[in-house]
Amino acid sequence: MRHLSWCLFALAHGFVQGQYSGGSPYSAYGFGDLLYAATAPTAAMGGVGIAITEPYAVVSANPASFASARQPELGGLVRPVFDAGVRATWLHRRTAVGGLRRADGEFMGFNIGVPFGRGKWGLAFGLNPFSGVGYTLVDKEGQGGVAVQYEYDGSGGLNKVYAGVGRTLYQHKADTTGNLGARLTAGATFEFLFGGVEQTRKTIYPVGQSYTNTSAYSSLVLRAPTGTLGMQYSAQLVSKARVGAALDRRWSRWQQRLSTWRDAHPGSVHPRADRKKREPVPWRFTLGATVGLPTLFSATSTDLVTLFYRNAVGSELVIDTLPSAGTGSGTIALPPSLGVGLSIHDQRWMFTVEARRRDWGGLRLDLDGYVLPSGLRASTVLAAGARFTPAREGGLFERITYRTGLRFVDDYLEVRGEPLRTLAASAGVSIPLNWAQTNSLLHFGVESAHRGSTANGLIREDQVNVWFGVSITPWKLERWFRRYQIQ
Repeated sequence: MRHLSWCLFALAHGFVQGQYSGGSPYSAYGFGDLLYAATAPTAAMGGVGIAITEPYAVVSANPASFASARQPELGGLVRPVFDAGVRATWLHRRTAVGGLRRADGEFMGFNIGVPFGRGKWGLAFGLNPFSGVGYTLVDKEGQGGVAVQYEYDGSGGLNKVYAGVGRTLYQHKADTTGNLGARLTAGATFEFLFGGVEQTRKTIYPVGQSYTNTSAYSSLVLRAPTGTLGMQYSAQLVSKARVGAALDRRWSRWQQRLSTWRDAHPGSVHPRADRKKREPVPWRFTLGATVGLPTLFSATSTDLVTLFYRNAVGSELVIDTLPSAGTGSGTIALPPSLGVGLSIHDQRWMFTVEARRRDWGGLRLDLDGYVLPSGLRASTVLAAGARFTPAREGGLFERITYRTGLRFVDDYLEVRGEPLRTLAASAGVSIPLNWAQTNSLLHFGVESAHRGSTANGLIREDQVNVWFGVSITPWKLERWFRRYQIQ
C-alpha cells in the first residue's frame, strides 16, 4: 500500500496505452472495497439489516434480530437455518477516452442461526467477506527512446468470522382480542477480522536492453477482535380489530364480484373461487440501532525491493535484493460505527430505511515502515428496502417473496480530491425449494451500481451484481432435528 500514488498516476493511462483487468482500481486504497450486504436476501433489498428480521434467514447486521420468536410476524429466528451464497459481477469501467469490461465471481460465506431458550434466545455464527482488493494494471510509456512497461497488481482483503446471541428482553402478551404487544430485543456479536493486502509495482524494460527490471512488493497483514451491539423495539401501529374490519369490507366486495361473475357465467368455475379470507394481522413498526465497537488491528507490514530478469517466455529470475524498510509491526485503530433504522411491516409487506456512519478519517496509525493512505474520510450509507409475500401458506407462487431496494454510499475513499459516491438499485425473489409446505428458500437478486465519474482523469464504474443464495430451514414434516423415541 506504499505505492498507491503510483497506481493513481497510472489510472487514467491504463485504458489508452495498456490493458486493464482484475477488480476495481479503487480497491488499491484503504482496506479495499467494503461489503455492504452479506446475504442474497439483504442484497436484493439494498443491503438493509438494522431494523428488519427474517424468520427463515440470518440477518447479521443487527444481532438483536437473532432473538427467536414463536410467531413469524413478531420477527426473529423461528427454526434453525443455514444459509450461504455466491455473487457474480460484471463491471464496466470507463474514462473520458475509453473503457473495458470484466466478469468475476466469489463465494460470499455462510451463516447459521439456531433459536433456543423457549422462544427468547437466538444464536448465530458465520463467515463473510469484509472487504476485497483485486486489480491489475499494465501501463506503457516511452522514456529516452526506450519503451518502459509499468505493472501494478494488488490482491487480498479482509474476512469476518462472528458468533453472536440475541435475547428477548420484554414481550407483552397478546390481549383478549389477539393484539400482539410491544417487543424489545437486544444482541451482541463477537467478531474477528483477519486478512491481508499484497501489492506489487514492477518496472519492465525490453529484453536485450542494458537495463535491470525492478519489483517493489509490499504486504499488510491485519488481525483484530471487535464486536457489534444492537437493539430492536417493535410495537403495533393499528389494532387487530381495525385491520379485521378492513379485511371484512374487502372480502364482502370480493364476494359480490364473485356472485356477479357466476351469474354471468352459469355452470363455470371461477379460477379463484377457492380463495380464502386472510387472517387479520396488524401493521407493526420496528426501530433498530447498532454500535460497531472500536477496532484495534494488530498489523504487520513487509516491504521488499528486488532486481530481476524476465526472459522472452515471461519467466522471472531474481538477480539481487535492494535495501528496503523490511518488516514492521504495530497497530491500526478504527473508530466506532453507528447505525439506525426504521421498518413498517405486516404479515405480507415490509418497508424499511436506515443509515450507517463511520468516521474513517479518525483512523490512528502506529506502524513502522507503513504510510497511511491519504484521502480517508467519514463514510455514510443510506439504504431503503421493501419485501412482499402474498401468503405464508398455499401454492409455490403464493409463497414467493419479492424484494427491492436502493442504496447510496458516500464512500470512505477520496481520490484526487474527489469523494467517491455509489448509487445502487436492486431487486430479487426468494422461492420455496418445492411445491409442498417448506421454509427452505432459493434466493436470487440483481443489483445495478454506479460509482465515480470521468472528471479529473478518474474512472466511472458501472457494475451489475447477481446474487444466488440458499436458506435451508427444517419444518415439522422433515426429519431434520426430529427427536426419536425408543418404543
